[in-house]
Amino acid sequence: MDAPLRESNTTLSSLILKIDSEDTVNLIDYNEFYWFIEFNGELGYLGEGYILETPEILAFKLARIDLNEEKLIDLKDRTVEEEKIILEKKIIEYRFKIIEEQKAGEQVKMDRDNQIRQEKERAAIQSRQAAIQKEERDRINREEEIIRKGKEELNRRSEINSKYDPLIAKRIINEKYFLGMTDEMARDSLGRPKDINRSVGSWGVHEQWIYSNDLLLYFENGILTSYQN
Repeated sequence: MDAPLRESNTTLSSLILKIDSEDTVNLIDYNEFYWFIEFNGELGYLGEGYILETPEILAFKLARIDLNEEKLIDLKDRTVEEEKIILEKKIIEYRFKIIEEQKAGEQVKMDRDNQIRQEKERAAIQSRQAAIQKEERDRINREEEIIRKGKEELNRRSEINSKYDPLIAKRIINEKYFLGMTDEMARDSLGRPKDINRSVGSWGVHEQWIYSNDLLLYFENGILTSYQN
């Protein structure tokens, strides 16, 4: 965007010319949001928003503001050389301050980045610890489940061995079913069915036991007479 060079530091003043955004100008003074500049032999005022404010330009700007304020307070005349020396001194002072502020800002950013990094590392460590703890709990639960099932199986075998003769007990322990077994044997061998269909007549009680693996057992008066799988 072209920058308007004006005769005074106000938008209402006459336009001298327009300066391309890629052009270089010579900064002379600063006052009330306007730079007093020289461009191609023309002198005029340019809004500060059109000047890229580098640390060097900012130091020059602050030094000019200080110097102009001092002129209003101190009415003593200074030679051009004296003013130049004072201005250069102020520029150096402000440049040093700006550098220190930049360093402080960079340090604050570094501290903040370090804090964020440390928080992420802590979160990662906590996550890993939580995962390890979960694995350990799962391992303990699996082992306890194995032990529980082992005890249940030992108790089951002990009960079956105490209820039936050895040959029958072995078949029931191995979860077998066979013709002639009783409904109690079937429950001890295969567990409870998911459903039972029962019919009662003069001949007695007929039952169809339905298991989840599509196994069907048919009992007549409590004795297994047929099956289907």
